[in-house]
Amino acid sequence: MKKLKRVTIINFQSHAHSVIELDPGFNAIVGSTDDGKTGALRAIKFGLYNEPSGLDFIRIGTQLCEVILEFDDGLIIHRMRSSKINRYIITYPDGSVRQLDNFGAGPQDIVIETHGMYLIEIGGTKKSLNIAGQHDPAFFVAETPNSRADLIGSLAHTETIDDAIDNTNSDIRSNNSTITAAKSKILDWQKDLEKYDDLDEIKSKLDNATSLMKEAMGLKRVVDTAIPLVNKLYNEGLKREGLTNIITRHRHAESTLSAVVEVIDELKSLTDTLALIERFKWEKTRQNDLNEILGTHSQYSVIISDIDKLIDEVKNYKTISNKITSLSNSIISRERLKSTIATYRNSDVILQQINDCQNSLFEFNNVSNVVSKLKTQKDRRIKGIAISETLRRDMNEAADVYKDAIVKSKKCFVCLSNINEETVERITTNLR
Repeated sequence: MKKLKRVTIINFQSHAHSVIELDPGFNAIVGSTDDGKTGALRAIKFGLYNEPSGLDFIRIGTQLCEVILEFDDGLIIHRMRSSKINRYIITYPDGSVRQLDNFGAGPQDIVIETHGMYLIEIGGTKKSLNIAGQHDPAFFVAETPNSRADLIGSLAHTETIDDAIDNTNSDIRSNNSTITAAKSKILDWQKDLEKYDDLDEIKSKLDNATSLMKEAMGLKRVVDTAIPLVNKLYNEGLKREGLTNIITRHRHAESTLSAVVEVIDELKSLTDTLALIERFKWEKTRQNDLNEILGTHSQYSVIISDIDKLIDEVKNYKTISNKITSLSNSIISRERLKSTIATYRNSDVILQQINDCQNSLFEFNNVSNVVSKLKTQKDRRIKGIAISETLRRDMNEAADVYKDAIVKSKKCFVCLSNINEETVERITTNLR
């Protein structure tokens, strides 16, 4: 262990230039008040531990203070401090020199390792065992039992073991807490995992649901393909209903036209009969005239000849009378024919009606063409209805399969939520 041999103090507090020779054993600095005893101790600490800090210890009126510490092995530590200089010069026993400049406050590790006088922490305060001040308490005696134990541990270098034991105990407590927390988490995880004991069953259900979903998607594509065809068939049905109405209307026109033709034929017969009646009336008038002439006219033979002709015509009177009777019966059975006869007495009106009938006949021919086209459409519609019925049966079968699947799984294949029988029926109804 190194020992101080000589201390040189220059411009430090009250020391302008002091040299203190030290004994190899125990040394005590004595003197009157303000003789510089404490200043000498501070100068030694300043050289050994770079304490105190600042510049207040520089002697008044000077700029640079120095402390030179010489050891018994030839080591020299030269400490210099001014407002511009902050330096250590270390001269080793072998003659080598090391200089430290511009370092911070507090003990410097390089310097302490060089002289070997380490500070010992006692009660949270670092102290030197080599230096004691005037008012410092007696070493070791004045310390508390805990401080003594710490001091002995520091001197015996057992503080590392104590720190290791403390750190180990702290780590054990921390690890025990971690283990307890981990065990608690493991128990929680085990409880959570119990919820998934039926994962294999759920996976099987999901696989079945996936298969059913694929089948449902295939059926949906079929339905998507069939819907436009069904709509087209529906539109064709609407068109057919419209055409059916047209056909019905034209069929009614056809029956009306037939009735009109019959009326016209009867009207023609009636007109001929009326002409015969008029001729008969004229002949009757002529007969009356001839009867008057019989008494006065000398040409009896000519009159007789005319009378014979009149008699022949009168013979036909009975036939004409029978036609009139038959026509009257026909007129009585058809009240609308009376108004038709009154309306059609004018020949121009009759011709107009005939033209209308011809136009209706032309329209009837057009309707016949439409009917022919409708028959073709009807055949196509029958085929479409057959296809629609087939698709409907397929849809119902698919809906039944889907219903059986969701009834077995009791879950919705879309959201996997639980469903009841009412929901199943509603989904099946919507599919159908």
